[in-house]
Amino acid sequence: MLIRSTSFIAIFCLSSFSYGNFLTSSKQNYFEVAVGATEFGFVKEYLTEYDITPSPNFKLLFGGRLGRKPYTWFELGYQYNGAFITEDSDTEFNGSTNVTQTIEDTYSSHSLSLGLRLTTNPYRTAAGYLKVGGGRILTIIESKTTEVFEDNSPSTQEVDKEEYKETFYYGALGLSFQINRFNRFNLEFQQNQYTLETVDLTDNLLSLSWSRFF
Repeated sequence: MLIRSTSFIAIFCLSSFSYGNFLTSSKQNYFEVAVGATEFGFVKEYLTEYDITPSPNFKLLFGGRLGRKPYTWFELGYQYNGAFITEDSDTEFNGSTNVTQTIEDTYSSHSLSLGLRLTTNPYRTAAGYLKVGGGRILTIIESKTTEVFEDNSPSTQEVDKEEYKETFYYGALGLSFQINRFNRFNLEFQQNQYTLETVDLTDNLLSLSWSRFF
């Protein structure tokens, strides 16, 4: 589990950037936009027969400093993952003509979260940080079934959508680099852990983000 297994790395990051003069700042909040790629745990558990590449992700975060020192922050976040698509096709004779049935499944997820960010001095040229938190995740599976008839009869299409709302927990490690006094860019690895229909899943996310302090 990421939160347990990265303790040593987190301590190393927090100590590696702790030298030098402390830079005081009145900037107590930040806004962050991130893009990256997600490896769905659902793919590894259920869809191993498909060749699925990591899906795009998008994150919006708002954070605020807790206390007078800049080492502990809270963050509120929204995250979108996906979508990736699987497709299966089969042709059968229905007694009068050949019918090609195509099933296209689209997978995506949305989440809202509240978390804690522990960091070295975020006003320095470089900083390391550790994040933990949790929230609610909505996984959406949309299935579209299309039937095409060889005799040019009108094709049919049926759409079915399933939604799963679950509690999830996350942990992340990141590096942050200063652009100027108010702006930074960050490189982050995150894991989301949740249960979907009694199956424990872990999503792996890698993202690049821009932060604006204010």
